[in-house]
Amino acid sequence: MAPDFARDDNDERFQRKWLPVQASVMAYVLAHGVARQDAEDVLQDIALAVYRSLERYDESRAFVAWAMGIARHKVCDYHRRRPLALWPLLSEEAKQQLEQAAVNLTQECDHRVWAMHECVRLLGRAARSLVERYYRHDESVAEIASALQLTASNVKVRLHRIRKSLRCCVENRTTSRTGS
Repeated sequence: MAPDFARDDNDERFQRKWLPVQASVMAYVLAHGVARQDAEDVLQDIALAVYRSLERYDESRAFVAWAMGIARHKVCDYHRRRPLALWPLLSEEAKQQLEQAAVNLTQECDHRVWAMHECVRLLGRAARSLVERYYRHDESVAEIASALQLTASNVKVRLHRIRKSLRCCVENRTTSRTGS
């Protein structure tokens, strides 16, 4: 049986998109009253739904916002299936506090997305091109290396350095924007 390269590419794309937002989605799930013992199962349901619908994801939108939309539906499904879950038993004040925590988390994600766009914009032309090829166009390291006549390890090192630079830039911008 021949390997399914399209599936491997989709798996890699899913991992690159999902892993950075997974913790935020889990916070959203917990903030919306999913019992702690059920949260991992709900998160897995969300991840599966994200994976299955990844081909419909519009790259012009923030991935975290798109994933949160799926999470919202899965959390609603959870509450419909479990009418005696934690959420209905919470006081209105507790519900408002949890909702505010989710809003704060979403705002933090929005700040980070804004910062990332700004930091990518500030990259040099070669670094920005490498980032776009890898993340936007889902080219593999081997494809990029071949196209740029570099070794795969050289591309990996460059991507690592760019990610490190972007991480610092995003942290600086989000810290200065929030005043922390």
